[in-house]
Amino acid sequence: MKIKATLIALALTMVISILTSCSKSPKEMLTGEFKVTEITTDLKMSPEETENWKIGIEEAKKSTITLNADGTMQKTDFGVTEKGTWEVYGEEGEEGEHLCLKLIMENKATYNMEIHNLTSTGFVNIVRNESPKCTYTNTYTKVK
Repeated sequence: MKIKATLIALALTMVISILTSCSKSPKEMLTGEFKVTEITTDLKMSPEETENWKIGIEEAKKSTITLNADGTMQKTDFGVTEKGTWEVYGEEGEEGEHLCLKLIMENKATYNMEIHNLTSTGFVNIVRNESPKCTYTNTYTKVK
């Protein structure tokens, strides 16, 4: 009985999250502080490379992006903080369509992040690497 009640509560939470997400624009859903909570890859690695990967993942999980409603932002990766501005464009939909989060740093460097599965609690960023050919999937969860 307790498990059934938990499952019902979880289902209701998911429905409320989806309904809340539908009523907000992508910019509204992307406003806030996000933390990397999961990183996966399809890159084939040796056992030693896999161990180094795991160490790098733990460091990467300390990364945050804060996107403010006024279009300013702050990004911290591996202890280095950069400030700049941000914008979102595109739309999530059919296969091949996705949102793009563009981060423009004060030093004029830009980062274009391919965004999928945007909800009010976070998003997935897919990075398609050419050399070596592989895909990284970064899950960002809203902290505040």
